[in-house]
Amino acid sequence: MNRTIFHVAAALAAVCALSACEAEPAPPTPVATNDGGNTDTAGTSTDAKDAVSGDVVGDATDSSDISKDGTADVTATCKPVCAKGTTCNTKVSPPVCEALPCGGLCKASESCKAEKCVDACDSLCKPDEQCDVANKKCVKQICDFPKAWGPNLQKMSKLAIAATDKGCDLDDDGKPNNVLGKIVSLYKEANTKLAETVADGTVVLILEPKGFKADGSKFDINLLIGDVDETNAKCDVTSETANCKYTITKLSYDGLTQTPGMCPALVTFKDATIKSTVLAAGGEKQKFALNIPLAGINLKLTISQARLNGKVANDKEWVTTKTGQVCGVIGKKDLEAAIDAVPPELLAQIGDKETVKGLVNSILKPDIDTDDDDKPDAISVALDFETVKAQVTGFSK
Repeated sequence: MNRTIFHVAAALAAVCALSACEAEPAPPTPVATNDGGNTDTAGTSTDAKDAVSGDVVGDATDSSDISKDGTADVTATCKPVCAKGTTCNTKVSPPVCEALPCGGLCKASESCKAEKCVDACDSLCKPDEQCDVANKKCVKQICDFPKAWGPNLQKMSKLAIAATDKGCDLDDDGKPNNVLGKIVSLYKEANTKLAETVADGTVVLILEPKGFKADGSKFDINLLIGDVDETNAKCDVTSETANCKYTITKLSYDGLTQTPGMCPALVTFKDATIKSTVLAAGGEKQKFALNIPLAGINLKLTISQARLNGKVANDKEWVTTKTGQVCGVIGKKDLEAAIDAVPPELLAQIGDKETVKGLVNSILKPDIDTDDDDKPDAISVALDFETVKAQVTGFSK
């Protein structure tokens, strides 16, 4: 196994993404539309729909093991290690650190122009407008963003790729499914890097229950992305007692909704229940998208059959979540389509698109049949998580 594959694994590990988001650097951003009870990616057209997912800026040396002919070279590297916002070009001798466009901070939905990240509307929309990415035009916002959040808000305090023997039973054979877990065995630092982004506040994922009940009745859970509130920048975001303050990015909501009222969250787990302190949400029809980095390049992937499980602290209020898991599947075609959508020049230091697909497919082989033809066409995913109490004070700047 060459080190290039290890770097691909490391990038996929940043799935924190639920992971997979874009604050400096980008947090995970799940992306979706609400279609009367199911979260789906069909018809998404706003920048926000490219943002709620897993945009964690990758290791600056992600592509430092590529030789001049585009193959892995375990001896080539930049010394000292390249800083954030740069990447190691090993196609020249000696290898040199080169700046990424806009410091590598642009979202998958953005491009870098004159060293500035701009959306499909060139970031020219007025405050009361949203960018319609599909049509590259500004659209007047009809819905209203929320002005208050809570109670019982939860912030994901721990996030890790689960081991291959941990996950949800997605094919009803009585065994857990989690092909993504192979990454951890191949790249030991994957979860370490993921844990760091959660602990330092780079990744902020907030669970907002709507009509919270712990008696088995159904309620909804919004999944929002945000930032640590500047007024408590040093708050321990992993502490069960700190109750830190956060702000929410407007990219968590569908600002293109053309009906008056509250703008819906882009990701909502419908019909959640808590029975005997056991949380369960999502299912066969639940979908959302996430952005994950591959050698500094963001890939937008669709997670289907998404499920949210865990054990809450008590049956009166949501204080913490333990032994939580987010499960689902990524279609092989969706994975390859995401790679195809990346401009070829951005993949130049890794190889052509077919090379990248080969590297990814050699690690993550489909194990779930989603179209009932008795042939696996999707890879299973499982992420472990825990949550702690949180407060939301407003929107991020």
